Amino acid sequence: MKTHSPSLIFLLLLLVFTSCQKEEKTKDPAILPPTTQNGSFTLGCLVNSVPWIPRHYSNSLISPPSVLSSDYYENDGVKTFNIIGTHWREFESSDTEILGIVVENNFTFDTIILDSLRYSGTYLNYIIEPPDDRLEDFKSFQSIGNVNSWLIFSKFDTINRIASGMFSADMVNVNDSLDSLKIRQGTFDVRF
Repeated sequence: MKTHSPSLIFLLLLLVFTSCQKEEKTKDPAILPPTTQNGSFTLGCLVNSVPWIPRHYSNSLISPPSVLSSDYYENDGVKTFNIIGTHWREFESSDTEILGIVVENNFTFDTIILDSLRYSGTYLNYIIEPPDDRLEDFKSFQSIGNVNSWLIFSKFDTINRIASGMFSADMVNVNDSLDSLKIRQGTFDVRF
């Protein structure tokens, strides 16, 4: 009977395990989605330099919560496009964050200034909702009309119902003007 040396067996096992290793492509939630124009249903940005994308942590396969929606409609001659992205709370003690973009009657490919809701129908809203609905911890930020608050459509196709573009915003808490945040490198590509 022929015996094999332990080092030969070890080398063979090492070769088998390293050559058959399956490459896992894990999706890092901290990476912003690529800029596309095909209706891939993506939204992402940096909120105070921290990557933000819509997501949920539900284990429900039957009806997981919606994380991204968009719509385009006309009411009394006013055309409105909106996107709502939600980052659902990961733990019971976590906040839920909602990012909303609203554009009224301005669907050009020029730079659109994102003002506040009080002054125009084109704005960005960012809401932080506390886990137990404590009103004192609820925060609503709105874009302020300045050079850093803008949106550019790279595609707005009403036939194929695709909208894509980029955005950026300086935002202020509507209840505390000293509380602000910056949204940068925003991209979206949605179907409506």
